[in-house]
Amino acid sequence: MNDDEAKNYWEFQIPPIVKRVDDNKEYWEFIRQTRNDRHFNYAFIDQSEITVEQQERYMTENGHNFFVCIIDNKPVGFIGYVDNDVKIYVNLEHLRKGIGTLLMKETKHLYPEAKVKVRYENQEALAFFISLGYKIECFLLKEKN
Repeated sequence: MNDDEAKNYWEFQIPPIVKRVDDNKEYWEFIRQTRNDRHFNYAFIDQSEITVEQQERYMTENGHNFFVCIIDNKPVGFIGYVDNDVKIYVNLEHLRKGIGTLLMKETKHLYPEAKVKVRYENQEALAFFISLGYKIECFLLKEKN
């Protein structure tokens, strides 16, 4: 963590805590609601609506690969690593405070081979990952609808 990131953590009364999700259904629902929120799901490759049942099946299998960031006893972001792909989200009010970097460092420590898929339209995410040392390797082109 660099000095700027460390300074930003002091804005919180309680420092962020990163917890493994595992079988905590409260965190499963936080992740599902975030993925389904029309204000945020544009950033995810798969933008289809996720039901409670789908989320339970998915998290039962993959919950051990997900982490949440907790501030003041509330989840404010998550990161998951499934099928060699990172899925990350941080609440808008907590952007640019080092939380995404904290989550990525935890993930890279556990999964050094981690890769990231980013929608081309999500220039903010592209810039974030490039700032962490990632480089654009390829583009996936789809036929127009």
